[in-house]
Amino acid sequence: MESQSFTYDVLPPGRFIRLLKIHSGSPGEKLVCQTFACDLDMAPAYTALSYVWGNLPNSVELVCSGHACKITPSLADGLGRIRKPDEPQIAWADAICINQNDQDEKGHQVDLMGVIYDKARDVLVWLGPDQTDSSKEAFRCLRTINEKILTQTDKEWYDPPEEELPAYPIAVGASGSDVMQEMSPPSARRSVLGFVLGDRGKACVGELFDLTWFSRVWVLQEVGLATTATVFWGDNSIDFGEIATFIFNVHYHEELQRFLGPEASSALAGSPLYALWNIWATYDKKDSWMYRTPVLRAFAEQIAAHADIDFTLVLEASRYFSATNKLDHIYAFLGHPRAKKPGTSETWLQANYSLSLKDQHRLLASSMAQDSLNFLVQAQQTEDSLNAAVYPSWVPKWDEKDPMHSQAFWEAWDASLRKAKRKPFRAQADGDKLAILGLIIDTVDNFTPTMKKLAPEEIFSAGGPLVERCWEVVKQKPCPYPPDRAVEAFASTLLCHYKVRVDGYNETPSVVEQFAGFCMRADVNFFKDLQSNNGGLWTLATTLVASKIFATTFQGYATNRRFFNTTAQGFWGLGPGAMRQGDVCAVLLGADVPFVLRPTETKGQYKVVGECYMYNFMDGDVVVAWQEGKTPYTMEDIVLV
Repeated sequence: MESQSFTYDVLPPGRFIRLLKIHSGSPGEKLVCQTFACDLDMAPAYTALSYVWGNLPNSVELVCSGHACKITPSLADGLGRIRKPDEPQIAWADAICINQNDQDEKGHQVDLMGVIYDKARDVLVWLGPDQTDSSKEAFRCLRTINEKILTQTDKEWYDPPEEELPAYPIAVGASGSDVMQEMSPPSARRSVLGFVLGDRGKACVGELFDLTWFSRVWVLQEVGLATTATVFWGDNSIDFGEIATFIFNVHYHEELQRFLGPEASSALAGSPLYALWNIWATYDKKDSWMYRTPVLRAFAEQIAAHADIDFTLVLEASRYFSATNKLDHIYAFLGHPRAKKPGTSETWLQANYSLSLKDQHRLLASSMAQDSLNFLVQAQQTEDSLNAAVYPSWVPKWDEKDPMHSQAFWEAWDASLRKAKRKPFRAQADGDKLAILGLIIDTVDNFTPTMKKLAPEEIFSAGGPLVERCWEVVKQKPCPYPPDRAVEAFASTLLCHYKVRVDGYNETPSVVEQFAGFCMRADVNFFKDLQSNNGGLWTLATTLVASKIFATTFQGYATNRRFFNTTAQGFWGLGPGAMRQGDVCAVLLGADVPFVLRPTETKGQYKVVGECYMYNFMDGDVVVAWQEGKTPYTMEDIVLV
């Protein structure tokens, strides 16, 4: 907010904030308001505004505490939505309620923003004016599609002509022989979702998620902490739970993806999905819109049951969003429960806008290292970044999203028994160095080229050759695993497979069945060898389902990674694209997955290349063996640089 005469009073120390009293008025009338300070814990009911700032040069004038002030049109429109014609309203909006020219106050208020949105009676999300008259149709499509999927009325059955039925080549084993058959499903499903969308609805939904609000980093916390959140786009509104449910449905509903088209589906699989998965589903706020929506509540509970939610998971999403000030890629999440050190009310880092970006990132990594080293999974490098050495290799750049980065994983494993034992571990930061302890397992020997992301239509045609390339690496050394576990080890490595925590929850086919199903469709000869060597037959239904599960998971983990084996033991792994021969594989105390490290010219010093999956090294077995003196590995001092 700009004004030639208005000045901010200094806020009292403690948890004091400013609120905004918006006087009653009709649409089109000038906004009149006044600010007042109050203790956050004794604040009256207020509405918090979530919006995109916009540009001040295109300003709108309002009267604030008797002074003429200028604000952006976006803020003016948002406040106009809160204003009532017959009674004043209490609101909070950052551009007015925080003195943006006072860096100390700004840092202190940013530290409180999580509580501000958490305590708000409701959050009003202002997406902007509806310049193409699309909001009504877009919101209708979201509500209707969500309802049809929820009630399972999204499909109708019909028998298409025989020439329209797709044929699937299936390898069926019988009495030790292999017979190729052409089989088609007896009927096909025709979705009504296409009729709900239509060309107009598809365009309107695409326009909705293309709005700037969905790409801004601050909005994630603002709605994530909301008890109630209502979205306004032009003159139409929708409950935010409908928007989040639609994002969820697009991710899990292939037919909906097909009707939306590749462009809109890919857009929803980016920042909106990361917002839902990493942020909104992880707040654990039981009275929020998230937990009042049954589908979303079940989704959040599933994530909590199968993964350890930490600040690394939360920050992972920040790279998919934009921020005017790059420091906000971290500060925008300080209101998240996982931003606090375990058992305390102290955050991993306090907002300080005088820090350089590198110092902010290094200080956060140093602080988080006291609880776990899992943040290292986000420090994955390229060959160029390893050579440039502008940043310490162990410090993630939270503001950058490199297209060559692979999907990080760490939540479901416990390679160093950090979770199981809860024992202190060494992690001492000294400037650009981090001193830790770890077990050096072996060095990298042979590996495949870096595997690229495949288009959906290439999953089976190009996926088979990728698996064969990995198998070629396997064949270069004697198998390090028992013969009856070799296929499981290979498939598990390709999938970065983890043990399911909740008994009876996961009824999906086994990892071997998934692999068999994939090979059945993608590489029939490989499937024949697999079947004859394992003496097992799989049902048609199992393999068709399993093939898709394998394809999706393999695609997610293998993209931008290499399959490798190790020099001395021949162990199998899936590691970063920047790895090279001679890099070492290590289990680091305090980290939940193994890592590939690159030795430097100084003995004991290494650069972080990236995380890796190694069969039999993901659940703490090697640490137990070391503690019992049953392994050749020794605990070594490691300095990351």
